[in-house]
Amino acid sequence: PLDLLKTRLQQPKHANAGVRAALNAVLQTDGLTGLWRGLSPSLFRILPGSGSYFSSLHLLQSTFVPSHRRPNKMENFLLGTTARSVGTMVVLPATVLKTRMESSDVAFRGLRASLGETLRREGWRGLWSGALPTLARDAPFSGLYLLMYRGLLGRLIPDSSSPEGLRVKFLRLLSALTAGMAATAATHPFDVVKTRVQLRPSTEGGLVTSLVRLGRQEGLRGLYRGFLLRAFRRAALLGLTWSLFHEINLRLSLPNSSS
Repeated sequence: PLDLLKTRLQQPKHANAGVRAALNAVLQTDGLTGLWRGLSPSLFRILPGSGSYFSSLHLLQSTFVPSHRRPNKMENFLLGTTARSVGTMVVLPATVLKTRMESSDVAFRGLRASLGETLRREGWRGLWSGALPTLARDAPFSGLYLLMYRGLLGRLIPDSSSPEGLRVKFLRLLSALTAGMAATAATHPFDVVKTRVQLRPSTEGGLVTSLVRLGRQEGLRGLYRGFLLRAFRRAALLGLTWSLFHEINLRLSLPNSSS
């Protein structure tokens, strides 16, 4: 529901609407289940997306960073950026379909109908609409996130061999939440542009054109439409994901798990 409401707020036709107005509009037209429109492509996006991201991250770190030390700041940024770029391109078609199913401008609800309409109107190329703004959002987001997350962990838990007690788990979760909020704030304008380009690829233009137009017409408020919804969702999701990822690493005794 948070993702759907964010998409609605980022549509030009809802530029002056608030979260409550967007929520009421969804409930009036689609009912309670309407808040879960786009769930199926979201699952297709999250499962292989997370898998490819963490696999790429682990492979890159194991290959380029010696196991006897932690990655430095630049290495963390490059690891996060590169791994997320791979994951983003793998699941971009699902991202496009999800965004369009969540929009109030489309009548179809199912994944098959969304896919068929996209292919009929734009061909296979339509499934990669907004690739550049999506990469501009995801790659630096993950680079900044990994840099800040591991930087905070190094300060809060300087001894990586500390027992995994409740305090360490809390500090790990706190680091993930803080890094997630900060990285979201730094990259959110690209998220707004990504949404608009994927919904109106024939009129929005490229990344720079759309970004400049958005800034001129709607100002800072327009660049941060739906920010709180995305920040809450991303921070909570990353906090849970990275905490679970670390626990799994420890139990499987994977190399570099302490980093």
